[in-house]
Amino acid sequence: MDRKLFSERLKKRREECGYKSLSAFAQAYNERFVPNWCELMGNKPNGGILGTLKSYENPNGSDPSLEKVANMCALLDCDIDYLLGSIDKPKHIYQAMHDQCGLSNAATEQLMYWNKQSEKYIETLNLVLVSANFDHALGYAVDLMRTKP
Repeated sequence: MDRKLFSERLKKRREECGYKSLSAFAQAYNERFVPNWCELMGNKPNGGILGTLKSYENPNGSDPSLEKVANMCALLDCDIDYLLGSIDKPKHIYQAMHDQCGLSNAATEQLMYWNKQSEKYIETLNLVLVSANFDHALGYAVDLMRTKP
């Protein structure tokens, strides 16, 4: 495992998921994965795991157990392969969509969001994408982008 890459991706993904501090991430970890964590930690809501997480975000820190990596991935909504460096996108589906279609993470996440909201969103998107008018509109947009300074 490339420790430097792992620690960089862990921190980046933590921040992307809205955990601005390790303390916030530690608290979320404890709430989800440590049974009775409040009773165990008393007044320290992020106790225990905080030092461990600091170590994981340090390129020279200790290697995490597979269980902890799986738990962190569940909180960070990413695949283990992303943190380990086997894929460059947070999820295999994002990687596949990028490799096949060139879609960004944001575009993939938006498509997945629409898919979960309503079948009508996806039906509409399918109609738009296969429409001859879409081809013309996309070509026009590309031409406009080329002419802008």
